[in-house]
Amino acid sequence: MTSQQWFAVFLLLLAGVANSYGGLHSQEDTSNMQIQVDSRGLALMSIYCCISGLAGVYTEYILKKHQEVSLSLQNVLLYTYGVAFNLVGFLWTSGFQPSSFFQGFSVWTVIIIVTQAFNGLIMSAIFKHGSNIIRLFIIASAMGVTTILSMLLFSLQLNIYFYCAFGLVIISLVLYHKR
Repeated sequence: MTSQQWFAVFLLLLAGVANSYGGLHSQEDTSNMQIQVDSRGLALMSIYCCISGLAGVYTEYILKKHQEVSLSLQNVLLYTYGVAFNLVGFLWTSGFQPSSFFQGFSVWTVIIIVTQAFNGLIMSAIFKHGSNIIRLFIIASAMGVTTILSMLLFSLQLNIYFYCAFGLVIISLVLYHKR
């Protein structure tokens, strides 16, 4: 990557921080707002970010390693481990009572599961044919779509942090893809 692309990724990081920080502020009393993160929480967040990043890079490596294997077969092989581990975890925590598998599910739960499954399929296609950085730009760009939907559905009021984050995402996209 060029130094300009690294700068674009840094701007994307700043956009994520600005958007997250702006979500902490409400329209009511902001004089008493504080971020409550102790050293243990910061360490756990850092570990989570490292594991998530490494998992994304490793998944991209696995999908690109065998270009001749179809994406569908690669998804089946990758997700088999996740299904097996989650099934073992469920049986362990439920006391080996499979009858409680769908307990508490609603229509919204099924909708979330289906959309997350499609999200996984889309991400695997991006990993195989694109890169992990392109995935980050897609996720950051989705911030705009999510915000517009939230404005329409939930009357979301935007603040200066969102506008800064949105501007940084646009600048970052332009810088990253500029030749």
